[in-house]
Amino acid sequence: MTNQSKMPVLKKPTASIQLKNPLSNSERKLLNTLLFNAQNIQGGYTANSRQEISVREVFQSIGWTDSHNIDSLKTHMEKLMTTIISWNEFEEDRSTSWEACTFITYGKIKAGTLTYAINERIAEEMVRPRLFGKVQLLAQGSFSKRYSLIIYEYLQDMIGRRKRTDKVCIDYIRSITNLSGDAYTQYKYLRRDVLLPATQEISKYSDLEVTFSPVREGRSTRYINFECKVKKSFQSSFDFGDDADFDEDMISEMKSYGINRDAAIELIEAHGKQGCRNGLDNIEHALKAGDSKIQNTGAWLRSAIVQKWASPKTQKSNVSVAAEKKREVEKKAAAEKGNKEALDKRRFADAKAVFDSKPEKFKNETKDAFLERMRKEKRTIELGWHKKNGWRNKALWGCFLYDNNLIEQLLKEHPNYSNGQLIEEEAVA
Repeated sequence: MTNQSKMPVLKKPTASIQLKNPLSNSERKLLNTLLFNAQNIQGGYTANSRQEISVREVFQSIGWTDSHNIDSLKTHMEKLMTTIISWNEFEEDRSTSWEACTFITYGKIKAGTLTYAINERIAEEMVRPRLFGKVQLLAQGSFSKRYSLIIYEYLQDMIGRRKRTDKVCIDYIRSITNLSGDAYTQYKYLRRDVLLPATQEISKYSDLEVTFSPVREGRSTRYINFECKVKKSFQSSFDFGDDADFDEDMISEMKSYGINRDAAIELIEAHGKQGCRNGLDNIEHALKAGDSKIQNTGAWLRSAIVQKWASPKTQKSNVSVAAEKKREVEKKAAAEKGNKEALDKRRFADAKAVFDSKPEKFKNETKDAFLERMRKEKRTIELGWHKKNGWRNKALWGCFLYDNNLIEQLLKEHPNYSNGQLIEEEAVA
């Protein structure tokens, strides 16, 4: 279990939590990471100073596993440097003032390090927040739903104000989640697509247990009542910073193939232990088989991991897989064919029963019309069947019933069919 006292906790000013300007989930996570890093530098944060953090640590905190996300990081930094924010609109810190600025004023990425500067005004609130919410960075990396982090920050802010329940107007929720126009004005859709997915994810991955219920005014739901409590401890699958649990045996094994320690750690972080183990199994298998194409074992192993090759210990040969797939297709086709044949026989018998129940005049006129058309079309096969066996020939009956969709017309009159479709499907199984 994870001890909360040892967890990375960001003290985030209420002003920046109550953000109306739209930021994506990843942009919010990046902002939280940069604020946390600045709060926890040695000697304390100094306004107008530049801070540094490794790109690897940023990726961990955001929840990114692909090392090629550097372009996305640049885009998110640009968004934080150009997005104007305003605060105290909602008067959560008992202030009536209004202010506006940007979050970040400078950014630079070089040699795996992100250098940045926080806006001076934000820094002042960060160092001496009058009211703040605590954001657990271990939790935010696990959030994937669109509105989870926004709702989570609001709930942490609520707890920071020593509240365990809060009655909130639906319009306020729509405001902080950047829902504009007619989007989710009805509670049932807001509950289904916004509140329920977010609160379920928060309760599963974070340090909070949260429930909510509607508060009605007249016939409509106007408010949401949140109830929130802090867990004593919770299990997190996210490793942060220097405490990451790296597999030293795996790192040593990767080094034996020519991958240095830092590169091995990056591969484990990006693709997980299982992904790296699959790559190691592949290169071991290939070398034992005498694969002459392996010139550079380090490059070969990296490709196996990055391209997510399956382990040779678990995968079947291409021949056996193809054969099994062929057998499955043939089995399915045979089953479908058998069901179709059974259904055709049932439909034929039921249609003939309806026809036999018709008046003799109708039956004779219909048969005669069919034979006359066969003569005009010179259908010698059908005429030969009739000449030899008369209407005792089953093949002739089949052509007769399916001619001009007569069978469909007859089945409409059968009690076990609806618009020509069999109702008692189980009778065909």
